[in-house]
Amino acid sequence: MANCVFTSPSPFQLHTHIRSFSESLLKFPSPPVFRPRLTRRIFCNYDGSNRNNQTQSSSNSVQLYRDFERLLTETVRQSQSAWGGSSDWSQVEGAWVLKPKGLKPKSVVHFVGGIFVGAAPQLTYRLFLERLSEKGVLVIATPYASGFDYFFIADEVQSKFDRCLRFLQETGHDLPTFGIGHSLGSVIHLLIGSRYAIPRSGNVLMAFNNQAEMTLKQIESLSPPIMKQVLPLVEQLPPLYMDLAKGREDFSPKPEEAQRLIKSYYGISRNLLIKFKDDSIDETPKLAKVLSSESAISSMLDMSIRSLPGDHGLPLQQALPDVPPAMADAVNRGGELLVNLSAGTPWETVAKEVSNTLGVESSIIRAEISKDMNNLVEVITSWMASNSGTKLFRP
Repeated sequence: MANCVFTSPSPFQLHTHIRSFSESLLKFPSPPVFRPRLTRRIFCNYDGSNRNNQTQSSSNSVQLYRDFERLLTETVRQSQSAWGGSSDWSQVEGAWVLKPKGLKPKSVVHFVGGIFVGAAPQLTYRLFLERLSEKGVLVIATPYASGFDYFFIADEVQSKFDRCLRFLQETGHDLPTFGIGHSLGSVIHLLIGSRYAIPRSGNVLMAFNNQAEMTLKQIESLSPPIMKQVLPLVEQLPPLYMDLAKGREDFSPKPEEAQRLIKSYYGISRNLLIKFKDDSIDETPKLAKVLSSESAISSMLDMSIRSLPGDHGLPLQQALPDVPPAMADAVNRGGELLVNLSAGTPWETVAKEVSNTLGVESSIIRAEISKDMNNLVEVITSWMASNSGTKLFRP
């Protein structure tokens, strides 16, 4: 017989690995960007220790995702709040909307970001999305809570987009509509295109990655660069990464199943695949092979592949102001300490990046980032302009 206890956990309870770091963030109070839902949980004790352990492990992994996601979002929000953020974003039906300023929209983009950073795309992808808007794009960015069920995420973000577009009927009516995804966001758009008969002029799939296993390199690449640029990595994070990796068996669909779905049902004929030259976890060639030679859409496929400067995190780069000399000096001293502490560890390279980003070479780094970002936006908007006719889902 099971003994059940009903509890209502605090929505802001953080995992012990990141508690001390999160507390340090509270020194800079500002209104929260997203609030996790209050949920009521039921814990039951019974003679099934193995099953209970598996369930607890899965629950812990999901909680770690939520905690890490919240940490990254809070870090980006506070840094942008301190330096002044855009006030042009509006929230509509659960989605974040950015209309072209002083321009009539030429197209609509449904944007879905990567794991963790997709929870607050108006912050983590702010520079990229605002550059798109400057080109006459009506941006609808749909946030989602990180988790293992990609089907649920696909359904959730598409529902938000549909409701938002209906609300903006006059603004977005009859405009060509494109999907843009980054990393996991590309996977989500592929799943949407495999599950729904949606009108799309095309999809832009950046830095496609469908690995279920979370490696240190992968999560480091998916973390918003602003975190490295503003706050040094802390010693509590490596064990958190290790715990996140344990959740790899819970992903649905698994990569093989997702590939089968895409081969059989994906129906968006126009696709721009973008691979970044310094991206060490990119799987774009694998996706290109599936779409061009193995999928049901291959006979109708209109696919372009571009290799662009940058790394996996390029769309996450932020516009940083010039750093005052006193701040740069303080960051340099802190960066040197971080490099010394991390010598001989996997974090040594990242620590060096922290010390350099806001130091003497920061102006050069910002110029390179801006150039690569402008190039990325130009490639995408030019491709969209030449593919603005609506092509419906494959019958």
